[in-house]
Amino acid sequence: MQKKRQDGRVTLRDIAKATGYTVNTVSRALNNKPDISRETSLKIQQAAREAGYIRNWMAGSLRTGRSNTIAVIVGDLSNPFFALMVADIEAAATEFGYTVIVLCTHEEQKTEENAIRVAIGRQVDGILLCPCQGSDESLNILNASGLPYVLLSRHFNRADTDALVCDEVRGGYLATSHLISAGHRKLIFLTSFDRVSGIAERRVGFLQAIAEHGIHEEDHITFHHEEDAQTADFLAEKMKEGFTGVFAFCDMLAWTVTSRLEQLGIRVPEQLSFTGYDNIQGRLGFPFPLCTVDGSLTDICRGSVHLLDQKINRAEKGEGLSVFPVSMVCRGSCNAQGRVQST
Repeated sequence: MQKKRQDGRVTLRDIAKATGYTVNTVSRALNNKPDISRETSLKIQQAAREAGYIRNWMAGSLRTGRSNTIAVIVGDLSNPFFALMVADIEAAATEFGYTVIVLCTHEEQKTEENAIRVAIGRQVDGILLCPCQGSDESLNILNASGLPYVLLSRHFNRADTDALVCDEVRGGYLATSHLISAGHRKLIFLTSFDRVSGIAERRVGFLQAIAEHGIHEEDHITFHHEEDAQTADFLAEKMKEGFTGVFAFCDMLAWTVTSRLEQLGIRVPEQLSFTGYDNIQGRLGFPFPLCTVDGSLTDICRGSVHLLDQKINRAEKGEGLSVFPVSMVCRGSCNAQGRVQST
């Protein structure tokens, strides 16, 4: 068989010519249609493999109106949290028969809006979006398009969206209470991207724990992180005022800041203790053990793919806001044992 045309692409017509069957029979055999005998299907499929035939999914989508592709739009894959999110989504999407394309926003609103338009233009069947929340214009674009979509990890206070998130307030409460239970009474919450729903809600949980445990107003601070060096210098100064416990809004911030503190000669957790959020270390190896909140990321990702598939197939109108449980994981960065021994 002549395996390729001059342009390098093997077509159904090439396989039909080589096997003696019609183009329609070849197409139906490659799609395992029941009206084609098993013997004929196997013969045609073997010829297609030998020729190096690769299905033209775009042509198929024009016929069926479906591309079997979903777009995943997230912040930045250099952040392990988003890398793990995409990995979980892709694993679940494969089970539902979808291919995944990934677009990054770098937490920029205009970039996000462009990514949504690109995904719509690529004829995806649906979109999973972890929104940067610069505005709600992304939702306006999605709603106007009529394309099924689901938000994950973050949400808007709007009734016309479906979102799967973890219990961020509870998570913030657990991370803070963990430090207090370890003996810390002067606490700092490191925040950033305050517009993001999850981070704002973690601060609510931080303040709930502060109030419940009777921490005085002068003994807790919220600091807005911008640069590691600046944050490390701030923490070093606050240590002189007796602050010993830090709740970082995410694991990556905790790790980068502790690395900078160690360069300043500050021992973590002996001199300054930390909790984080996301439990990245539960799946990726990092040299510094960190107490952290597990936010059911895998379950959220699987649930979001399932809901999106239901919406694509018009079997589900949506569920509004779905909240998943959180749990505290202790790895010793709270320095509980060290503080017990020193008292």
